[in-house]
Amino acid sequence: MTPREYCSIHLGLSGEVYDYVINSTVRGVLGVRGDAISNLELFFMLYNILGSKLFAFREGYSTYVDRLSRGLDIRLNTTVNEIKETADGVTVSWTDGDGVSHTESGAGAVITARGDTIPDLAPGHFDAASEQFMRGLRYTKCVVMNTGVTRKPKGIVASVINIPEPVDPDLMGFTCEHNKAPGRAPEGHGLLDILTMTEFAEQIIDDDDDTIRDKILSRMEKVIPGLSDTVDYTRIARWQEVIVYSRPGLYKALGQFQARQAAVSSRIQLAGVFRSSSNMCTATVSGEKAAAALVSQLSAPRRRLSSV
Repeated sequence: MTPREYCSIHLGLSGEVYDYVINSTVRGVLGVRGDAISNLELFFMLYNILGSKLFAFREGYSTYVDRLSRGLDIRLNTTVNEIKETADGVTVSWTDGDGVSHTESGAGAVITARGDTIPDLAPGHFDAASEQFMRGLRYTKCVVMNTGVTRKPKGIVASVINIPEPVDPDLMGFTCEHNKAPGRAPEGHGLLDILTMTEFAEQIIDDDDDTIRDKILSRMEKVIPGLSDTVDYTRIARWQEVIVYSRPGLYKALGQFQARQAAVSSRIQLAGVFRSSSNMCTATVSGEKAAAALVSQLSAPRRRLSSV
């Protein structure tokens, strides 16, 4: 069931409690409404996010990626055409930024990509049920406006603020980066990251920056009156895919998918945020597990690998 359905059958969780606590929390973390997603997302947030200690990177999230990529051969502006498992390894066909085609071989491969694109990357590799599951995955969108202001909004000491649907249905919330970590904004100034709901993002994501700026600021005026007069600069980011848009029954299907994958010996292993509730921790752990599974496959007796 959905969080809304769950709250409707439990005394005291409907009405304003749902609007301003439950649904506001779901919206502010996931960018989707509580009547559209799996109820497991709500419980995941309550147990693993709201009740835990959160960390911030002093120099921004890119430092995490930079650290992980040290010593790796990173190829940008490339298109992977096909990943194929052979009797003694894998072959990867890809096209570089200049349009030149390449084919390389290796002992194994880890695929970390949008789940719905994986069947096309490794055609014929998955059973019909697994392919159907991956192709059916849908991802949320978000438009984020980094907003520098000449003075911090008064009375706000939190770093993350959710916006309830009755206040504005199009904005999921905003972060106060100046409260999150020191040095994010000049002394006395503030830095807000304003995020849209998925449905609103789908409507405005192709608009020009000025149009998006005006639409977001007009809605933020209902949250922080007078904010527009303090804006120093804005930067628009368009996130075409953020997290898996879950639905009731998705995690049951995911469990079945995981079981099928675990039962197959393969030099191609999968990682990515679709393996659990979507977040950076999921991405990290799924990558670690995929690497460990691949090492296990490569360490197995050769006759086992050749029979795959």
